[in-house]
Amino acid sequence: LLKQNNMEDAAKFWHQAFTLCPPTANQTMLINGQKILRYEIKKNAKDPKRRGEIIDTLLLTHEIRAVNYPKYFKKSLDNKAIDVITYFSNDDERIYYDLSDVIEKIGSEASPVVFVKYMVASANMFKNGKIAADKVMSIYTKIGELMDVKIAAGDGAMAGAKQDVETVLADCGVASCD
Repeated sequence: LLKQNNMEDAAKFWHQAFTLCPPTANQTMLINGQKILRYEIKKNAKDPKRRGEIIDTLLLTHEIRAVNYPKYFKKSLDNKAIDVITYFSNDDERIYYDLSDVIEKIGSEASPVVFVKYMVASANMFKNGKIAADKVMSIYTKIGELMDVKIAAGDGAMAGAKQDVETVLADCGVASCD
């Protein structure tokens, strides 16, 4: 059903399988479930409560995959970070805490956008008085070091992301010439 893009019917069967089958039964069940859940998030856009429940389930599938399929631990958590960025784009606090957790676990293996969005959320948290300037500087130093690992390996996208992170730091007013 999923191959035929029949998401409605596929969703019914997937939810049953997700409820009844152990997570180690089949990794594809989790990956396909993520596609189905993204479809359901769009479908339920006008019902914030239901949409939130589906997003929580989507993020849970990433965690389940990371725990039960260690070979894909880093990729699963990076995908989780991307979904957090996508579905919580206006929630700096959520992005800040969730991306902090992901970066702590996977380090330099995070996608360039994860570092940039984490820095943006940190800067916004600082501007709103939720974190101190020294915390923002600490975050900048930490993610800069992680990004440098990938840049040294020739990752051009990470080099561009590092420039973006530096711009965010400069614009937020934490670092000054004084």
